[in-house]
Amino acid sequence: MQAIMETIFESAYLIFAIVAGIFILCKAKGRKEFILFGVATIILGVGDSFHLIPRMIALCTNGLENHVFSLGLGKLVTSITMTIFYVILFYSFKNRFNRQTENGFESLFLALAAARFALCAFHQNEWFVSPSSYAWSIIRNVPFVIMGAMFICVSFVWCRQDKFFKFTWLLVLLSFVFYLLTVLVAPYISIMGMMMLPKTICYIILIVFGIRAVLQN
Repeated sequence: MQAIMETIFESAYLIFAIVAGIFILCKAKGRKEFILFGVATIILGVGDSFHLIPRMIALCTNGLENHVFSLGLGKLVTSITMTIFYVILFYSFKNRFNRQTENGFESLFLALAAARFALCAFHQNEWFVSPSSYAWSIIRNVPFVIMGAMFICVSFVWCRQDKFFKFTWLLVLLSFVFYLLTVLVAPYISIMGMMMLPKTICYIILIVFGIRAVLQN
């Protein structure tokens, strides 16, 4: 039952994200904030597919333990693309609200993204081993979580009066809570891996915000 339900949900999510991203690009009409939002959405869907497709195949065939390499590669790719997603989303909102950051905020944000990329490249992550390094799963997520906190702050300030994106900060906050529960607890309590489902729902809602905005602006 888990295999069937996850496969249906994750397939629908991947198709929705990629199609929605293309749709937003088609409706952007040269508006940079929507071009960036559409690109970010496509990257989100394509990046997640590297992890979710092998997971669906594993669940529907001979189990996760027999797909260690493909699942590890998927986690690596998704770690990179999720970081890129937040960088592009940051610039999408910066363009939408015509805001300037101060005191090196933007430089720090980009430096954290670079640190995340670098940490993901270390062989100590043990991407292709099961179980992979728990310590390094925490280490590589430190800059990512700080990025998330920074994005939550700016989206709260920038978007709070926006008709379409005013709850972006809350969706991102919840997505990180669900993500951290998966990273920190799931290795010990496997059912906590299900927290990735509400995390995905947060991204679906955010994409819907983008679709509504591009159609009504």
